[in-house]
Amino acid sequence: MLRKKGGRSSKNKGYRAEIEVVKWLNASGIEAERVPLSGADKNNRGDVLIKKVLRAEVKWRAKLPKIIREGLKEHNLAFIKEDYKGLVVVVAPDFFIDIFKGYLKSKEEEL
Repeated sequence: MLRKKGGRSSKNKGYRAEIEVVKWLNASGIEAERVPLSGADKNNRGDVLIKKVLRAEVKWRAKLPKIIREGLKEHNLAFIKEDYKGLVVVVAPDFFIDIFKGYLKSKEEEL
């Protein structure tokens, strides 16, 4: 019997990952909330809404490609370029918090 990809357990795993990210951001002092029905509502893109200005997609994988872990082993950022595709930037979690808090502070100073 063939099993379909996705399904209830995949949705549950995605939901748990989204909740984990929201809790981590909130614990780090950054207001965040899960977007309800994020996968089902085509007009409401993104899984997590951060400070009501930034939408983020959350993915949970059993294992990340080695190149991502290697890039962040000793650095805060990894720039990854795929042949014939755009650049992807991967940021270490603690560094993301520092960057985002700095961004928020600069926006507050502009007001």
